[in-house]
Amino acid sequence: FKFSVREEDVKIEFVRNDDYYNKDLPYLDGHRWLVIREAATQFAALRTGRVNFTGFGTRGLSKSEVDIFLQRVPGGKISLYGTTTIQFLWLNTRAGPFKDVRVRQAVSRVINQQEIIDIAHEGAGFKGDFTGSAGLTWSLPEEALKTIPAYRGPADADIAEAKRLMAQAGYADGFRAEWLLPDVAGYEFRLAVLSKSLAKIGITVTAKVTRYPVEWVPALREGRFTWAEGPVPDVYYEPNALFALWTTGSVNNWPGLSDTQVDELYRKQGLTVDPVERKKVVDQLQMRLWELVPAIPIYNPMFYHATLPEVRGWTHPGILRDNFWYEKVWIAQ
Repeated sequence: FKFSVREEDVKIEFVRNDDYYNKDLPYLDGHRWLVIREAATQFAALRTGRVNFTGFGTRGLSKSEVDIFLQRVPGGKISLYGTTTIQFLWLNTRAGPFKDVRVRQAVSRVINQQEIIDIAHEGAGFKGDFTGSAGLTWSLPEEALKTIPAYRGPADADIAEAKRLMAQAGYADGFRAEWLLPDVAGYEFRLAVLSKSLAKIGITVTAKVTRYPVEWVPALREGRFTWAEGPVPDVYYEPNALFALWTTGSVNNWPGLSDTQVDELYRKQGLTVDPVERKKVVDQLQMRLWELVPAIPIYNPMFYHATLPEVRGWTHPGILRDNFWYEKVWIAQ
């Protein structure tokens, strides 16, 4: 297909490429992607046939919407796909309350990854660490993960320690802080869950809704935020890429972290050839990040994708940012 039309915040259109190497393909004359920001409007557009596909990335469908869709649209098709994205709670270490590592550590002790997945994302996601889902090549071993309150779930002792740290930092009564919230459906549900957890140590959240990514990303990159929730910049699943953003001066080091031990461990893992020894260094680097808490991994999301019954020839690749082939898709009228 060839690019045809772009109307900002409205649509993007592609048309059939008549010079494509296979003259029998594609089957469609073109395809149009509509920009619909409101979750209810998105779902209504699918159920009423205004669109044939749901979108990819930060939205997808919720489990509740999937249940309704399958009831009301006989023959509708659902696929569940993973992502390479890690959702983080980003903390600005340059100024404000999160400049104090004790405050960041306190926050990390009251966050509950599984609670966020179960309540805000209806179970569609995985707990994990700074590399993504647990159990992958570079993830921390399970015994290490179980020492982290956000992963195993905060106990009373964790909350008591969080309160002690807040008091030690001069915030015994808590504080109010502005949260940079992307204007994307779903974020408000996670904010509600996180706000309830943060209230246990007296922190009150006020949300500032920001256009994502055109306003949200520059605000984080330039340090114009106190804290925010959103995805990690795109990286490949390899330690040199995964951990570069936490090094001093990295363009994607949104929290502004600068730590000589992190920088040295990052350099060391990149020079270590033996994979077993390299994994040990990567684990040390991760544990240092959990100690400093420039950000808190919230969860690794999964999304539901839907197509109407008339969509034929479509096969979902199973993961976001894989190849999406539309050349053999056709619409049965």
